[in-house]
Amino acid sequence: MEIQPFSHRDLSFIGNVQPENWDDITPKFQFYLANHFCFPIKATVDKRLAGVGSLILHQNTAWLAHIIVNPDFRRRGFGYRITEALVKLAEGKKCKTISLLATEFGRPVYEKLGFTPEITYRFFKGSKLDAAENKNIKPFHSAYTGKIKRLDRHISGEDRSSLLDLYLDESFVFVKNEEIIGYFLRDFAEGPVYAITYEAGVELVKYRCQAEENKIIVPEKNEKIISFLVDNGYQEIYSCFRMVLGGKLTWNPQMVYNRIGGYLG
Repeated sequence: MEIQPFSHRDLSFIGNVQPENWDDITPKFQFYLANHFCFPIKATVDKRLAGVGSLILHQNTAWLAHIIVNPDFRRRGFGYRITEALVKLAEGKKCKTISLLATEFGRPVYEKLGFTPEITYRFFKGSKLDAAENKNIKPFHSAYTGKIKRLDRHISGEDRSSLLDLYLDESFVFVKNEEIIGYFLRDFAEGPVYAITYEAGVELVKYRCQAEENKIIVPEKNEKIISFLVDNGYQEIYSCFRMVLGGKLTWNPQMVYNRIGGYLG
């Protein structure tokens, strides 16, 4: 098996590793190829695409994402070797903390490399939420940029400025007493909602959940929004583990009201 950088040429073969019941992963790898803070890799065997994965770098922290093995090559240690290569890549870039989200199936692979479970993410599915007009929710303005980034660092424990710059134009914020206390990135991944107060978080969640069917994924420590979802008929359908290697982040999971996605927490 050879491990090399993933290239635009490889996009035409990405279907060979596309997992069943997942959304199309092609746009995710297009995203990785387009952004300087992402480092996708591939594993090949006799010129066949055997697996893929990506590193996403945030200053001195990183996430591992879309570690997938072609069904024809599973149970041969390829997932371990792809993950190991990404860890070495992150360490070479001086990352102090490496995070990922894992299923029950993938967890043992990551534990062999030293990752430890940190927290569980819980998946809820439900219908449209009633949302009266809320004057505290405002569309993005460039004057909000610095405040949103500071809020995000406080909640996530990471400097994700390069990532946020891509999606702030279509975001919404919750403003109270001239302070930004929550934000919703409408057009990014699963529509993340982050807020420092329950009022801001729940109102942004209601604003987000105007479709007839919605999915909300939150860390287990955000007990208030979980209670709200259950009280409004949402059903828990799944869970996964957030795992970490290296120094643990100082972050605030109780302020995450909907995650970004499986590749960024």
